[in-house]
Amino acid sequence: MRIAEITTPDLRLHHRETDSHTHHPFLSEIELLIQQSEAISKDQPLPQSLPISLRQFLTRLSQLAPFPDNSFKLTIWKLSFRLWNACVDLANAASLQSSLTSAENIANLRHVAADMLFLAKDVTGVPSPTIKSSLFYYKTGLVYHSLKKFDLASDCFERATEIVSKIDIAKISDAGEKKLFLDLNLARSRTAWEISDRNLAVTLLNRAKNLLFGSPDHYKSLSNQFLAFGKSSLSRGDDDCSLNDALRLMNEALDLCEKGLGTAKTREDTTEFTAMRIKTLRFISAVHLQKGEFENVIKCVKVLRNGGNGSDGADQHASLPVLAMKAWLGLGRHSEAEKELRGMVGNNDIPEAVWVSAVEAYFEVVGTAGAETAKGVFLGLLGRCHVSAKAALRVAHRVLGESRGGDNGSRIRANVVAQLVSDERVVALFASEAVTKERKAIHSVLWNSASDHFRAKDYETSAEMFEKSMLYIPHDIENRVFRAKGFRVLCLCYLGLSQLDRALEYIEEAEKLEPNIACSFLKFKIYLQKKEHSCAIGQIDAMTSCLDFSPDYLSLSAHEAISCQALPVAVASLSKFLSFYISGKKMPTTEVVVFRTLVTILTQDIGSETEALNFMLQAQSRASKLGTECFFGLGETGKREQNWFAVTCWNLGSRCGKEKKYELCGEFLRLASEFYGYIDTDESGEDKLMICRSIILSVTAMIALEKQTKSALTETQVKLAAELLVRAGKIMSSSLSDGKDCIMEPELIFMYTLLAYDIHGRLNNSAFQLLVVKTFAGSKSCHYNYLLQLGIFASQSPQSNPDVSTFALNECLSALIASASPEYPTIALIIRKLISIASVHKGDTDDEEAILKMYKQAYRIMVGLKEGEYPTEEGKWLAMTAWNRAALPVRLGQFETAKKWLSIGLEIADKVTGKIVRSSVSMALSDFYDNHNDYKTRLSLLVRDSHGEPLLALASVVDLLQTEGVQAIIGGNSLLEAKLLAELGEKARVPVISLNSPMSLSLSKYTHLIQATHNSASEVKGITAFLHGFDWNSVALVLEDHNDWRESMHFMVDHFHENNVHVQSKVAFSVTSSEDSLMDRLRELKDLGTTVFVVHLSEVIATRLFPCAEKLGMMGEGFAWILTSRSMSSFHDQFIDDLTKEAMEGVVGFKSYIPMSKELHNFTLRWRKTLPVEEVTGSEITRLSISGVWAHDVAWSLASAAEVTRMPTVTSTLLEAIKESRFKGLSGNFQLDDMKLLSDKFEIVNMIGSGERRVGFWNSNGSFSNRRQLSSTHDNLETIIWPGGSAQSPKGRSLRESGRKKLRVLVTSSNRFPRLMKVETDPITHEITIVEGFCIEVFQASIAPFNYEVEYIRWLNGTNYTKLAYALHSQKDKYDAAVGDITITSDRSMYVDFTLPYTEMGLGIVAAKERIWLIERAENKEFQGSWPQQIGVVIWFGFSTLVYAHREKLQHNLSRFVVTVWVFAVLILVTSYTATLTSMMTVQQIRFNANEDYVGHLSGSLIANAALTNSSLRAMRLLGLNTSEDYAQALMNKSVSYIVSELPYLKILLGENPGHFLMVKTQSTTNGFGFMFQKGSELAPNVSREIAKLRTSERLNEMERRWFDKQLPYTTDDTSNPITLYRFRGLFMITGVSFAFALAVLLILWLRERWEILVNSVNIYFSQRLRHFRILFTGTIHPSPLGLDNPIGENAVQMAQRNRR
Repeated sequence: MRIAEITTPDLRLHHRETDSHTHHPFLSEIELLIQQSEAISKDQPLPQSLPISLRQFLTRLSQLAPFPDNSFKLTIWKLSFRLWNACVDLANAASLQSSLTSAENIANLRHVAADMLFLAKDVTGVPSPTIKSSLFYYKTGLVYHSLKKFDLASDCFERATEIVSKIDIAKISDAGEKKLFLDLNLARSRTAWEISDRNLAVTLLNRAKNLLFGSPDHYKSLSNQFLAFGKSSLSRGDDDCSLNDALRLMNEALDLCEKGLGTAKTREDTTEFTAMRIKTLRFISAVHLQKGEFENVIKCVKVLRNGGNGSDGADQHASLPVLAMKAWLGLGRHSEAEKELRGMVGNNDIPEAVWVSAVEAYFEVVGTAGAETAKGVFLGLLGRCHVSAKAALRVAHRVLGESRGGDNGSRIRANVVAQLVSDERVVALFASEAVTKERKAIHSVLWNSASDHFRAKDYETSAEMFEKSMLYIPHDIENRVFRAKGFRVLCLCYLGLSQLDRALEYIEEAEKLEPNIACSFLKFKIYLQKKEHSCAIGQIDAMTSCLDFSPDYLSLSAHEAISCQALPVAVASLSKFLSFYISGKKMPTTEVVVFRTLVTILTQDIGSETEALNFMLQAQSRASKLGTECFFGLGETGKREQNWFAVTCWNLGSRCGKEKKYELCGEFLRLASEFYGYIDTDESGEDKLMICRSIILSVTAMIALEKQTKSALTETQVKLAAELLVRAGKIMSSSLSDGKDCIMEPELIFMYTLLAYDIHGRLNNSAFQLLVVKTFAGSKSCHYNYLLQLGIFASQSPQSNPDVSTFALNECLSALIASASPEYPTIALIIRKLISIASVHKGDTDDEEAILKMYKQAYRIMVGLKEGEYPTEEGKWLAMTAWNRAALPVRLGQFETAKKWLSIGLEIADKVTGKIVRSSVSMALSDFYDNHNDYKTRLSLLVRDSHGEPLLALASVVDLLQTEGVQAIIGGNSLLEAKLLAELGEKARVPVISLNSPMSLSLSKYTHLIQATHNSASEVKGITAFLHGFDWNSVALVLEDHNDWRESMHFMVDHFHENNVHVQSKVAFSVTSSEDSLMDRLRELKDLGTTVFVVHLSEVIATRLFPCAEKLGMMGEGFAWILTSRSMSSFHDQFIDDLTKEAMEGVVGFKSYIPMSKELHNFTLRWRKTLPVEEVTGSEITRLSISGVWAHDVAWSLASAAEVTRMPTVTSTLLEAIKESRFKGLSGNFQLDDMKLLSDKFEIVNMIGSGERRVGFWNSNGSFSNRRQLSSTHDNLETIIWPGGSAQSPKGRSLRESGRKKLRVLVTSSNRFPRLMKVETDPITHEITIVEGFCIEVFQASIAPFNYEVEYIRWLNGTNYTKLAYALHSQKDKYDAAVGDITITSDRSMYVDFTLPYTEMGLGIVAAKERIWLIERAENKEFQGSWPQQIGVVIWFGFSTLVYAHREKLQHNLSRFVVTVWVFAVLILVTSYTATLTSMMTVQQIRFNANEDYVGHLSGSLIANAALTNSSLRAMRLLGLNTSEDYAQALMNKSVSYIVSELPYLKILLGENPGHFLMVKTQSTTNGFGFMFQKGSELAPNVSREIAKLRTSERLNEMERRWFDKQLPYTTDDTSNPITLYRFRGLFMITGVSFAFALAVLLILWLRERWEILVNSVNIYFSQRLRHFRILFTGTIHPSPLGLDNPIGENAVQMAQRNRR
């Protein structure tokens, strides 16, 4: 408001008179600024600089105080009033603009005016200048307070208070001025309250109680202020303190009202005070209600309703029923509360908001029990009066409240509201256009309530509320979008209720109204829940075609598919999602997250590893393209993503490896190494370690795949593996150099070493192989077990390297010997390996000495060991091989060397001894003579240990026969040993008793051989019956590759064939077979589907076989293993470890059975007592074997027979006496049958746990039995626990399942030599129509016995047959064999197995025929001319050699005749030898050394090329030819000097062109042609045997003659055939006859001259010879005593005397 400047005209006149005298420059400047403020129009804002300028001049003006006179002050006073009024005008104008900045500037300008007036506050002539000055500050403070500038307001109020504090209030009589004092305190209190200085605010209010001056208005103001502060505290009633403050303030207000009533002078004042009192009481009731003091609330309400303290009229305020109802509810008196609520219905004065609030409060407290009451109130209100749409909206909104749904109360309120809004009367309220706003509002209320219930998954209530909300959407075009939205949410509700058909109806309605992405997505979701996955995948494409499509929906689709376990749909969604990243657009989700989600989904589905791998490869490709930070992300997030991909690849690779999906395993692990490589390596090196692990296992998987598919790694794969290992090696090297080898597992480094050796062996890098093994041997991770494996692998693998093997095994041996507890079986194995390697690769005598040192080292190791601690079999092997090595030096006369070997052999042999048979025989003889102490004879037991070596056994027996004169021999456990001893027994006519040697027809011819063994025929019958009993018609035989075991297997195979048991496969293992070999062969059997196996192996191999079978899963359910009796007899529990026993669980075995008798039991106990204590309690032999039992009975029979033969009346020999022996022995009744003591009853045992369980017997009468009953079938056997722990017998494989097999054969098709191989095809179908030739005929004849259906497949890749071998090796699923003109080479044999060659071996050289005289013809003119002239010269030259002068003259005609013949013979011989020698030494050398000539060879033949480049012919020029016709033409037209090729090709050339060419020379530098088969194929040895049969039966030669025509001998003239005596037999006959004729003539002439002298001499000679003959004859018939000294004569006499007797 504006303020008057001067109160009286006189003063104003005085001011004008003195204005001109009192102006100061400062005042002038201030006045100018004030004028500027006054001149500001309403539209202009106040410049911010104006208050600042005024403040500056005011500050300078204040420095002039005290002012010179009153007029100066009056001028300031005037300027202040002018400025204030200008501010008022500006404020009025600014209020229209609502500018906060202008208001603040004006307030600041007011403050300047107040400060200016304060400078002149002591002016005279102005009424109440102090009051006016404080008033300016008060009003300015109010302005600041309204602008919430509470600090400035407080400053102004304090300045005003300070000004008025100096005034004596008692002297103030003006009511307005008194009111200023009260208002100033109230204003200060309000400002203090706003700045939260509540104590000051209350203090100021209490101080204001002294400024009431008995004025009703003052009481009202102060009471209202107390009430305002109380309401403020009540509104902040978050704690008891605030509520107590509120109650205290309201009580102060109530007290002031009570006191104010006493000051009221008018009716209006009284009414106002009463109203204030009632209002204050209501608020006090609210405070009590807030505090939970419900009794006080009821009291207050009663006071108000009764008018209270005699006041006029009761309070009917609408809040009273609500307060009472809530108080009754708080007291739990619901009936009183219901009365209050129902009482509100009849009260028309109660506003809608009030009763709605009351109903809600009642409903919230009472809950379900008050639902009907609430509903009745609503309907009562609706029927009582006209309710507006707005009221109905408020009712619905209030009832629904702020609940989020999900609880029972919310559901009840929603149902009540649903009934309310679905009432036609309520719907009609919102029908008009005038209530469009309310209609939208109630739709929103219902929609939001439905949404709350939907979020709370109360889909039924939600659907009902959404349906009710649809009642409030008009059916017009403008609202079709809202209706479509309603249908969509209803679809969602019914999806939640699993009412899919109804949901589909709603979404189809929505799609009609608004086809968009939301509808498509909901349709997709319905299809998912209906499990119509194909429709769902189709809907994905429909979504992408929507105009409002967003990739977010694909991500959402994937999540929905995952939740529905529809993994294919999820994969389809995310795959579609990935396609949008290629464009480079910004996507809602990072690409790496999509890949991660895809892989996560696929890993949940077994069998989806291939798809997962594809996405992993895509992820790796994108990471490489975009960069790791861009693809994976930055910081820790990116590292986590990289780590996830790396770990997932690792886990998938591990899983695929366990499932034997090696190709996938390798790829995943390789990717893992790539992803680990992206991660920044931590200090611990864990990521580097994982890279190494991944790489090494990846390469391992590649090699495992190679073995699994039997397909060799390609060159590319080998190079990739090498690169990976180089990477791993670098990481390992860096880690080891950093001293971090401790984090590298030793097994990991070993695997790397093994793989590096293998891969670089394929690359022929032997130097690196040795380097990597040496590096490993020098590392801390090295262990002797690893070195042993490396050594064995290096010696047996295709990439064998003897240097590496020797180094590794030597290092391993050194480590083992140096250990505290050496493993002697392992040491023995290493020594055997080292000896074998050195023997195979030895080169000179130094190697021989090295081998001898190994034997000596083995002996030194054995010295000091307990008996049996060093493996007995290995000791025997060392002794045997040492003796064998002595054989060659003996033959070569190197006796010192032989002595060394024999010596070391004997020393080793002394360390290996046997026990059972010796001790059993000794005890048997002792028992026998104890029982027959009256016998005169005693057997002497002489023991020699052969160590299982037949030759040593033979030598020992010879020694015993010669030196000891033994009369019987017990020995010959093996077949060969039995044969050798039997031969010796036949010669010496002494009985030989063999224990446990296999039955063989080859032994039946020996009359002095007695066998104690089990009946193989009975056993085979039992096994066959056992197989038939379980309907097993197909078996695999697993046998030991040794003569003994093979021989005894023949009878079984024959019997199987006779009884319709198909031998599906035979696999032989030797003692030296490695574990890899065992695994590979067993894996082949498994791949064939074999499930039933008959095993005929010794313990040494069997204990290694079964753990390997277990690793391959062949000792589980569905498999059956049957051990023969001999195998079971070789087993000793003390030599079988627990792992082997566990692996053998479920195996069935046949054992020779000897019934346990009292005698056998007692003998066994006594026998065990004879053993050393450490052997009985240790790990040596602790039970009597069947051989020991037989040895006992044989000893008894020998002792008995020896006694019998010494009886005077007995003429039987020892052998006959043994044959006639009859007694009851430990094995039963002793009686030989056909020189055999047979055990024909077999015990059938089942291997369970660590022991055996008897399940029955097989009897000699052909029946199975147990202890209770006898049967011809296996039904009466005890229950058998098969491998895998199942009592259900395996199904096996029936013979009917295996018919005629198909053999897929690759045939070479170059057709260059059709006589060898000719292939023709149909020009249209390209099918083979003709396959013929020598190679094919030999193949067909060789394969015919094996009943194969042969399918021929053309080889279309030329004549590089090494590639053909590799194709056969790498594509085993396509091809089985290859036939053609294929030469056997070492390179090709790495991939395939060759048969024996079926052609001649080697290369040949063929040249055109030429005569010998051509040597001189080219250079000697004497040998030139016409053909008749040249022939004449040749003949004349030959005979002219006879024309020479002889020194001696021949006188006799006979001499002349003989010499003539001799000269002629010499002529021919000299000529022939000269010609041949010349051709051999000159002609061919001239040809071969003519380096300018061409040499022809078969084009593309690697064999011929290699021979030419590696021979003396390599300097000559080469010409490739293709056919035999090319060969002939080139030789004829002199294009080549000769042809170098393999013999089969040259045979065809010579056969097709007889007489034109000759074979100059041959060299055995090639191996001939052979057929190729898959590695390990059984057909290779079988076909080889058939080829050998063809060769020995001459059929092969017949085939050659038929296909190669009439081939002439290799040499057809003198140039290459050797000169032999046989060639000149005619010449020598003529010479001999001539000489004989001359001699006869000469003899006749000589006899005629000396006949009489000759006859006399003959007569004298014959007379003397006749007399000598008579004397000799008489001495023979009647010998003289002198003849006794002649041993020959003595023998003759004894012979004559024996003949007479």
